[in-house]
Amino acid sequence: GHGYSQFMGTGPFVSNIMTVLDPNGSFLGSGAFAAIINALPSVDSFFLIGATLLSYITLKELDKNNGGSARFWTMYFVHRYIRLTGLYAIIVGLHATLLKFFATGVQSYLVDSNVEVCQDTWYFNLLYLNNIHWVSSKNMYCVGVTWYMANDMQFFLTTPFIIWALWKNRNLGISVLGSLLVIFTIIPTVLGYINDWPFSSIILAGGSPSPNYMAEFYVVPWCRFQPYL
Repeated sequence: GHGYSQFMGTGPFVSNIMTVLDPNGSFLGSGAFAAIINALPSVDSFFLIGATLLSYITLKELDKNNGGSARFWTMYFVHRYIRLTGLYAIIVGLHATLLKFFATGVQSYLVDSNVEVCQDTWYFNLLYLNNIHWVSSKNMYCVGVTWYMANDMQFFLTTPFIIWALWKNRNLGISVLGSLLVIFTIIPTVLGYINDWPFSSIILAGGSPSPNYMAEFYVVPWCRFQPYL
């Protein structure tokens, strides 16, 4: 899915671009190609898997620690930030400095723009706010795929309240989860309906989605929280 979306982003350099864009053609018109078209919303499966694993492990730890202490919950956050951010900082740093020396050819401007944005906005990445900043700047180029990490970290910050509620009282936890699930199902549904946004930005039949689709729908936490819950 990522490979195809990158391919689509280089339209002027693709000789058969009209064949690719034809809704009845060999690409979009093929039923088998649905797996590629749905690659972007399938990211939700990773939110589901990550949250399931986190819940399983944390509930077991709460049993051992009788609900957890102040130190337990402090290290809960500290450990997650340190574990993810060390390598992440190195990647962002490489994008802001050395990456430009590896760019050659007609599409090297894509790399150059990434370098410039990373130099200006690297701290949004390391604060895990780059998906929110994306909404205001309309720019995803500082390691754009890490919008996912920002969402995952933001969701993670809410988990102590939810998981502790589940551990303390099953009915209480399910009530909290059920309420949140309803809220965060309504929000993307309403936004998608009002703006006539498709399920996937790769779906081009009937016209391309609004340029705000990615920034205001695809990467923001209030539209992605549902599968994590």
